[in-house]
Amino acid sequence: MPLLLLLLLLLITLHDAWPSPLGLDPGLSCFVTLSGIGLLALVAEFVNLLTCRALRRAPAERAAIIRRHVRFKRWHTITLFGFFLGALYVLGWGNTIQAVEPELPIPGFKVVMLMPLLAGLAWGWLRNYDVDRLNADILHYPHLASFLSRWAYFGLQARHSLLFVLPPIVLLVLHESLLLVVPRDSKQSLLMAGAGIGLLAVALVVMPLFLRLFLGLTPLPDGPLRRRLLDKAHTLRFRFANVLVWNTRHGVANAMVTGVLPWLRYVVVTDRLLDELNEDEIEAVFGHEVGHMKHHHMFFYMVFIVTSLILLGGLWSAGAAWLVNLDTPTWLSSFVGAATWHTVGVWIILAVVALYILVVFGWLSRRCERQADIFGCKTATSAAFITALEKVADLNGIPRERPGFFSWWQHSTIADRVEFIRRMERDPNLEPAFQRRLGWMKWGLAVGLVTLLVLLSRHYDWNWMKLL
Repeated sequence: MPLLLLLLLLLITLHDAWPSPLGLDPGLSCFVTLSGIGLLALVAEFVNLLTCRALRRAPAERAAIIRRHVRFKRWHTITLFGFFLGALYVLGWGNTIQAVEPELPIPGFKVVMLMPLLAGLAWGWLRNYDVDRLNADILHYPHLASFLSRWAYFGLQARHSLLFVLPPIVLLVLHESLLLVVPRDSKQSLLMAGAGIGLLAVALVVMPLFLRLFLGLTPLPDGPLRRRLLDKAHTLRFRFANVLVWNTRHGVANAMVTGVLPWLRYVVVTDRLLDELNEDEIEAVFGHEVGHMKHHHMFFYMVFIVTSLILLGGLWSAGAAWLVNLDTPTWLSSFVGAATWHTVGVWIILAVVALYILVVFGWLSRRCERQADIFGCKTATSAAFITALEKVADLNGIPRERPGFFSWWQHSTIADRVEFIRRMERDPNLEPAFQRRLGWMKWGLAVGLVTLLVLLSRHYDWNWMKLL
């Protein structure tokens, strides 16, 4: 979901001409859009009631019922996003907000376009609480605290889903604020592009502080586990600021590392991870997160993403200019108008961006995760890391072999990751060969992107970067 929200944010930021093929007036467009969101909310509510009824009648079949419910939620989310895109392009919702925007020169006003979608997601988070609470009651973990309240559950879901969407929104608001105060004749200059890049750099540095406040992270209490992790970090020569705990009310078992600078770098673990894993397994997970930093994955991701965005942004600008001058094909002229044809072209460009992220970045991310897995095994033991992987998958309800595309496009399946570790134990030559191949691929990709950027810089339209 965060990826889809980011793509939508990119779409509404770069798209300035929204069609209204049905010709609905703004009031009717709002009514139809909100009615569609409401109808999808009613469908979700009906399915939630049926799921709760099934859980009460047959608690022994809990696992199968929850799997079906998870599949429904996935397809319901996809349908919600699909309807919202239809509202933007067909029902005139995008055109309605675009018409109001000049009258309200508020920085970040375009984000208002996302409000119906966010309302639908928020209703789903509120109403899915009953299913998750009943599921937790059936599992009945005596050593855990009582299930969190509905609003605490809603806050947890909102923070988890919007974690990587709010920072770009804040950047958008800040940059548009600069555009309002800078003289109009300088808005097209590289000065604003530089300001956008500067804001991005500052955001990357202060992101850990934002996460600490947004998620309510607190330091891991002093004790044997904290001292063990700090000693292990010293042995690994890993510099960081602190180990922080994310209180999810035992809803999530996970860990992450964040921070470019050592004095603003945190290793974050959730409360459920601490409760369900033993110290050896937690140390293995800690080693996995350290592995991301020791192999410079965050720096590499930044180079990859920034250069890719610049190149794709240039292609967006060039493609938009090409579409403006492109005549509608003769065989299409009787079916669609020029505006519709240009909208289809914009969608093709956006699809290329999405495909690039899913395929190229997804492939790269899976290989880096495997590299971090190796580091985690070496930090503790392979057995401890495998057990930690299996437990985390089970606690988060992730199927071991077929978790669904959005669960594995950045991480390989648990079965594949475990199998690779076991193959690595049987064949000592597998790991160094993998490290060499990945090293050559990472550097080849980075050098290729930078080289392509340099070669195209003379004929590059930099004005699009004012939208950053």
